[in-house]
Amino acid sequence: MLQAKICGLLFVFDGYSPSTISTNVFVELYDQNKKQISKKIYPLINGKGSGSISLPADLKEDVYYIRAYTTWMGNFSDDFNEIMPITVYNPSSPEKLVKNTSAPWKAAVFPESGTFIDGINTKFAVRLQSKGETPTNWSGFITETQNQQTKLVTFKGFDQNVGSFSFTPAIGKKYQLTLEDEKGIKEIINLPEVASSGINLHIQSQSDAIMFILKGKNIDQNSKYKIIGTINNQLVYKANVSNISDRIYSIPTNQLVNGILNLTVFDESENIVAQRLCFVQPQSLKLKHPSLKGISLSLKSETVILLTLITTHLCLIIW
Repeated sequence: MLQAKICGLLFVFDGYSPSTISTNVFVELYDQNKKQISKKIYPLINGKGSGSISLPADLKEDVYYIRAYTTWMGNFSDDFNEIMPITVYNPSSPEKLVKNTSAPWKAAVFPESGTFIDGINTKFAVRLQSKGETPTNWSGFITETQNQQTKLVTFKGFDQNVGSFSFTPAIGKKYQLTLEDEKGIKEIINLPEVASSGINLHIQSQSDAIMFILKGKNIDQNSKYKIIGTINNQLVYKANVSNISDRIYSIPTNQLVNGILNLTVFDESENIVAQRLCFVQPQSLKLKHPSLKGISLSLKSETVILLTLITTHLCLIIW
């Protein structure tokens, strides 16, 4: 009988640069009941390391979790710890993994910029969640709550996880979203109340710039607003706007890093009136040969990235 192992590479970062703070990293293996199966410590050289974890021959088929962290990271939130689920298959295990295709699914809906304003076309994201498998084919439509026979908008999900639609609401009306999968299972979600006034923030991420538009309804045109853009809690953009219109604003991406940009609009009292997340140049993340490049942005804590070298689908077979 061959000994099965989980082999992997470890990269520890201080922000976007390889970290030299820690010289060791801890890697732990847990089952679904949070019982620790293995704990190893591996040396780090200039933020890089490698190693393996041996698995017991009688380990049952299940989904396990790998946790990686450094001693320095113990000074900060556990959110910085790398936790990765991994599926283990064992032909000799009396217990077998079976896909849960009967688990119910739920959905959540998110309006762009967090606002839903009378007369302003708003993009919504729909995300499915389930303890088992989410449906492969699903669709949805929008109706008025008092008139469920007339479909105002219809759409289909992009994949098993997410879909989107755009819709222009009218004040005084209530709307609901109806979702249905290929088995005929439905879920009905009430959309947010339509606001009579406010600001909508619409964003498009392009290869050379982040384009965004501010639209307002029933707001004081003399009011001043502040727009703040951050990546990893680091300030990367700031602008003051005194007149909300359909003007297109542009943030060049040549001075930004790949990541998630958080744009927030504040009023004169420093209240958040609109907020939006977007990816910066996501197409450039598709690299054939990964490399590390040092830049000035940094986090206060280290971050561990664990790459398990098992199979393409992070699946391990014990024999």
